[in-house]
Amino acid sequence: MAKRTLGISNKNIAAWVEALRLRTLPLAAAGVIIAAGIAHYFNSFSWTIFILMLLMALGMQILSNFADEYGDLASGLDDGSRVGPIRALQRGDISKHDMKRAIIICSLINLGLVILLLIASFGASHPLGYVVFLMLGLACVGAAILYTGGPKPYGYIGLGDLMSFIFFGLIAVIGGVYLYTKSFDASLIIPAVGLGLPTIAVLNLNNMRDARDDKNKGKRTVANMLGDEKMRYYHIALLVVSAVCFLAYLIMYQAINFWIVPLALCFGVWGLTCYELMHIRLAKKFDKLMKPTSLTTVFVAIFFALSLVFA
Repeated sequence: MAKRTLGISNKNIAAWVEALRLRTLPLAAAGVIIAAGIAHYFNSFSWTIFILMLLMALGMQILSNFADEYGDLASGLDDGSRVGPIRALQRGDISKHDMKRAIIICSLINLGLVILLLIASFGASHPLGYVVFLMLGLACVGAAILYTGGPKPYGYIGLGDLMSFIFFGLIAVIGGVYLYTKSFDASLIIPAVGLGLPTIAVLNLNNMRDARDDKNKGKRTVANMLGDEKMRYYHIALLVVSAVCFLAYLIMYQAINFWIVPLALCFGVWGLTCYELMHIRLAKKFDKLMKPTSLTTVFVAIFFALSLVFA
């Protein structure tokens, strides 16, 4: 008899690992890495805050992945006509009941991590900080669930790009640095925008792949609203402006050093993916650009952070 714990059996562990979408997790850590690099530059780095922030970022991404899979199936978006890979929930390897329970558990764990992070950052002081960041934590959990869930998923009305930019760019970097330094500097908007844009680019590749199918099913995304040619130029613009933002911040704080070399190479990889993107004609081939774009974004975050650490 198969042993069961929290809806996970010996037979479907592989299905749950697939549902985690491991390739998306490194990108979730990018904001944590950038915030840590900036905090180190201003002599405010803390390993405790870093570890808790990293766990929370990964937890939020996992929650988003679970909720996305559940919401797409419930809405009828994941069916036999899907261009992308057939997901575990769609195949029946995971039941809707078990996925719903996993979403609830992930939400509670993430809220617990938010509270621990705030205690580590603010201690017994900054009561307003507790209120503001607890609200932001609840907003992050809500955004992860409502992307494809709820009565009106915002991912289906063309707001996915904007919300990814806000949560994975602005909040991740500006909010992350604040938890270290307890202060805000307007210049933080530059690296926050720098990270938010390639995060949109990764989502845009997914939406470019599914553009025709999504449009036929009534799901609006920036990609299918722009059309085939404009969505490609939109993608290139996202990555070009991102590179400019990261370089501008390093120049502003005189942090140009050896690490600019691997950082520039990463920008070159982005350029190669953009070149290939312009020559793709079959929608399903956009999928192969997601991994290099996502991983390169993580390395951009790492080398950007190292440039600040060794400045």
